[in-house]
Amino acid sequence: MQNKLLYYIVPILQICTITFIDNPWMMLWSIYVIIPLLDEILSFDYFNPKQTKELEDDISYRIPLYLVIVLDWCLMFTVLNHLTKNDVSWFDTIGLMSIWGGLSSNNFTVGHELLHKDTKLDKFLGTYTLVKSLYCHYNIEHVFTHHRYVGTPLDAVSAEKGQSLHSFTPKAIAVQWKEAWKQKEKMQRYTLLNILMCILIYRLYSAKGFIFYLIQVYQSIAYLEASNYIEHYGLRRKLLQNNEYEQISDHHSWNAPHRITNHLLFKLQRHSDHHKYPSKPYQILEIDPESPILPCGYLVSIMIAQFPKVWMDLMDPLITGYRSKQLYEESRKKVRKFLVKFGVFASCLMIYSLYD
Repeated sequence: MQNKLLYYIVPILQICTITFIDNPWMMLWSIYVIIPLLDEILSFDYFNPKQTKELEDDISYRIPLYLVIVLDWCLMFTVLNHLTKNDVSWFDTIGLMSIWGGLSSNNFTVGHELLHKDTKLDKFLGTYTLVKSLYCHYNIEHVFTHHRYVGTPLDAVSAEKGQSLHSFTPKAIAVQWKEAWKQKEKMQRYTLLNILMCILIYRLYSAKGFIFYLIQVYQSIAYLEASNYIEHYGLRRKLLQNNEYEQISDHHSWNAPHRITNHLLFKLQRHSDHHKYPSKPYQILEIDPESPILPCGYLVSIMIAQFPKVWMDLMDPLITGYRSKQLYEESRKKVRKFLVKFGVFASCLMIYSLYD
């Protein structure tokens, strides 16, 4: 059974960040320590809804999506005002930029959900809210390239086995931008909007605020590409004798049943079902326990992927052995060790912030 209130996690985090803007490290600790801890403690979410038509027509599931967009823009102006009009220490500046960049990535999560919907309003919001990250062209490559060529060398955002996140990200960004220009009229419009957005921020907050803004843009895009990286890492579609790739199936995406992160990301972790049925709304996405299952949620996976050796040691054996219960449990132990080390480090930073 679904709890609608859990889909308000992101709006609550956005409001709390705005409210407690003077101590961003507490919010960082809440997201990167408490949420992974809850994912470990709580049972996995393998519930697949039955009354799909009723849920699909329930407009209340769209409210948290729209809230995230509104609050994301509010957060941007609040943070830029705070950083440019107050004497903020370098330590708190780093903390605030980190939390802002992380939360800004949810704009992509929601934009992704909306651009797959049928209504003109949702497609409009899903596309143009991304002007905040100067990345409106995401809708071109995601819909027309990624969903068609996922798991093949023709898709720039399907990571190969042994490829590090740090080599994947710049290539993915460059190729998507270049390929998007095949739809020249759209790209000209998006480029004009990007320029206008940059002018707006510069005029409102001068060079200092503009630099902070560009850092946030990079962070949010980096989170997006990190998500792309982990979603299909090492999972490839076979090239058939007719020179066509095999049909997309459950075993071409990494899924995660981790309960809190599932709601945090609006069921993005049920990624195989999304690729089979792109227009399916998040609340009725399903998960197959026999599909490739990550040993941790997407949030922790992104954290681990920052360390290529740790990531590959964790994931490479699972690419061909994800159905092995023993191998899966061993990978879960590796995740817990990582979380303990990271939790201690993050807790020290949070405690230091209280006395800074």
